[in-house]
Amino acid sequence: MTNDTSTAEISAILRREIQQEQKKKDRKKRLILLLVFLLFLLMGGLTLYHYLESRDADRIQKEIDAAVGILPGMNDEEIQDRLNRSVAEGRLNISINPTPEYENGTAAGDIRIENIQGNKYSFAVTVTCIGASEDAGAGEYVGEVVMQTGLIDPGSYVQDKRLDVDLPKGQYTCVATFVAYDTVTNTETGEEEHEQVGSAGTQILLTVKE
Repeated sequence: MTNDTSTAEISAILRREIQQEQKKKDRKKRLILLLVFLLFLLMGGLTLYHYLESRDADRIQKEIDAAVGILPGMNDEEIQDRLNRSVAEGRLNISINPTPEYENGTAAGDIRIENIQGNKYSFAVTVTCIGASEDAGAGEYVGEVVMQTGLIDPGSYVQDKRLDVDLPKGQYTCVATFVAYDTVTNTETGEEEHEQVGSAGTQILLTVKE
């Protein structure tokens, strides 16, 4: 009887051990399947992100501060000149205040960017600091983009706009780069997209008073 009981107990112990081992294997399988699922989910997310990023690169947001018309303050002769001016295909007329001033690093300044009606293309502007005065902290921003606009269509302008960074008091030598875009319609989706067709640049001196 004792031997039979011992054998039964041993068998029960072996069954429990086998069951525990099987449970461990099942847990490992579930963990592996979960990791594989998460990996595919991550890869799918990255693919979607790159797709949306690529699509958004072709669908640049419009400049929210842009207004339709001609910059205020023009006299009759200047207004007529802008109305009559026609820019040749493949060329870009750029216009920006060469000496914009800002009361402080968070205030709007008189950037006065204009895309005249005669231009064939919309453009976006990036202002990059390439030099700074010796005022405290000003030199830290050399090499940085201090302002970017959205897309500005022909016949529109941006009179005042805030900087993208809180610049300290000082004078900043900057390059304003105008990137021109042609608007095309995607034949598959019917949506408007923007293809870069060229760029032009000019130097400006930006002043932050306080």
